[in-house]
Order: sequence, then structure tokens, then C-alpha cells
Amino acid sequence: MKAANRLLCPLVAGLLALSGCTGQVPAGAVPAVPTPAPATSAAATAGSTCDPRMGTCLGPVAAGTYTSTSFNPPITYTVPAGWENFQDSLTDFMLDRTSDPVDDFFGQNAIYIHRNVSAAAQDCGSSAEPGVGRSVEQLAAWLGGLDGLTVTPAKPATMGGLDGLTLDIRLAKGWRKTCDWANDRPIVPLTISGDPAQFRHTGHFTAQGGTWRFYLLATPDGGNVAVQLLDIPRGVSFDGYMKAVAPVLASLRFGGG
Repeated sequence: MKAANRLLCPLVAGLLALSGCTGQVPAGAVPAVPTPAPATSAAATAGSTCDPRMGTCLGPVAAGTYTSTSFNPPITYTVPAGWENFQDSLTDFMLDRTSDPVDDFFGQNAIYIHRNVSAAAQDCGSSAEPGVGRSVEQLAAWLGGLDGLTVTPAKPATMGGLDGLTLDIRLAKGWRKTCDWANDRPIVPLTISGDPAQFRHTGHFTAQGGTWRFYLLATPDGGNVAVQLLDIPRGVSFDGYMKAVAPVLASLRFGGG
């Protein structure tokens, strides 16, 4: 069942190093997440459910406008029918269409939003890459210079009231380097985020056949918000997926307003 596959992605697949939702913790471990707070949206009052390990998320939602309850800064968003809010924690938030494919290795087509991401260590560990800052410009320059990637030039972007840069990322043809948790598949680690209070990290990587679009946005306190869109193989085309999610992206407002 697709619902069961979704739970494998953030929780139990190997080292949990999946391109869409990598909780980098020991094999078989379940990452700690905040105790769910009472949801106040229309979706919650309608009886929607969400796995409590994914925070205060709403699960499948009716068409409408909602606001996150755990992610900081709060995210207000509008979705048509057929969408779900699969994660809502202090630093990680996720929206996806219930009809899109899920893969135990790649993760799933989704909109991933993360607070204060860092460059992922290129030694395949769960820490940040030494010497890389967290500013939008530093992260974009680092991603653009990584071996193993094909990256479009960073362009100015504005989303949800925040300014930053956007770029597309794919694995370069002929790249062979892998990590011990990637089942011998060529990959490049990209970013990590996570709630320090929960002693865990969420990581992302790119593999052959997947395409990422990153929006790296600067926050007033000097940090960042990363909106990361993943299109995996077997689904719609990358251009088709970007067109489908465009209205949701246009509706995003950071700060809850």
C-alpha cells in the first residue's frame, strides 16, 4: 500500500538515507519527534489523521488554506484537492500529492521545507560539511561547485515574503561515487537539517534519475529557509511536476500571514 511505503521513507529504510526524507540515525532506529500538539485547522476538525512520528502534520487535507503548527516560522499555504501535509516539526515540513509515486530509495515527489539547512558532509556522515556557511549565497555557491552534480546557475527568487536564490540539481552523467547506505547507487549528499532538541538530522541527496529544484531563502535573523522540490523517476516529467506545484508555491507565506 502507498501509505505504508510513505512511512518507510522517513522512518526505517536502512540508514534512513532517502533522497526525499533522510533521517540519518542508526539503522532500524526511529527518529524522535515532538509530541503532537492539538491541531486547529479545518482539516483536523474534519478528522484527518497523520502519523504522530511526523509531528503535528494534518495528513490528507481538503482543498483550502492552512497554517503549520510546529514549523518555525509558521507556513500558510493553499492546496487543491488531492494533497496532504505529511510532516510538520520545528525544522521540517512537507506537502505532497497523494497520487504521486513513492520509492523506498528516492523518497517521493514532494515539496520539502527546512529551516536553517547546512551543507551535507561529503564523507557520507550525518554531520555538516566543515567550512561551509549557512547563508543563501554560501550554500548556492557550494552546491554549484560540488563534484558529481549538474547545477543550473543560481537566479534571484522571492517566495512567501523571503528573498533568495533558486537552482536545479541533477546527478552528473558518469558519476560513480556512492555511500555505504546507498546500496551501491551513485549519489551526492546535498543538505541536512533537523531539530537540535530532538538530536536528529534530516538529510537529502541526489541520485541518477531524480531532479531537485532548490529555493534558498534568507530569513531576517540571518538564517535560511530551504524549499526543496523533488521529482523522482516513474512520475510525471520534471517540467510537468513544476507546473503542477506552482500554485501551491505561489500561495506560501512564511510567518503565518
